[in-house]
Amino acid sequence: MKYTLEELYKNSLDVIENFQQHIEPRLWDKRILTIELAGEIGSLTHALLNKEGYKRRTPKRGAIQDECSDVIFIIIRLMAHYRLSFDQTELDLLPQSLTVEDAAIELIKLVGLVAVYVQDDAMIPLSVKLLKMSKIVDWIASYYNFSLDEAYLSELRICRIYQAKTLAKLKGKSMLHWFKPLKIGKHHYE
Repeated sequence: MKYTLEELYKNSLDVIENFQQHIEPRLWDKRILTIELAGEIGSLTHALLNKEGYKRRTPKRGAIQDECSDVIFIIIRLMAHYRLSFDQTELDLLPQSLTVEDAAIELIKLVGLVAVYVQDDAMIPLSVKLLKMSKIVDWIASYYNFSLDEAYLSELRICRIYQAKTLAKLKGKSMLHWFKPLKIGKHHYE
């Protein structure tokens, strides 16, 4: 990834806050975030099976990009919930012989471990598992030759528009002035 998870997190703060305060009808605690992460991993692995020809469905255009972005978003939310470090420098490199199928199995295994850690409040191993998941998702993006950063930023833009429309319906007035361009470091996306 061109951007760090921390940079993506900082750019996601308004979206996260709007979900928490206005969109989600009930509080998303660590358990709900973990359940959502498992669901998003399931959606990603389903898209991978379609793309790799294990199912007879033609994969939807951009499905893997969307699902990778969703997984990263929930990883970021969980890490922020626990106030964990976004620093990935201590992580081991992924094996050179990794396949899409191996990556999917590893993500499934890791989400199970995350659930155990969340239930027991073991934060140090949780951080390592979430960061490893983000690294695998980034590997999947590279495998399919797309920028995870760009996919994520595109999804954030769509999410902001969705939130503005939803908030407008909830408040009975236009909230499109709430939408802002994406800004990360020196980069600016309109």
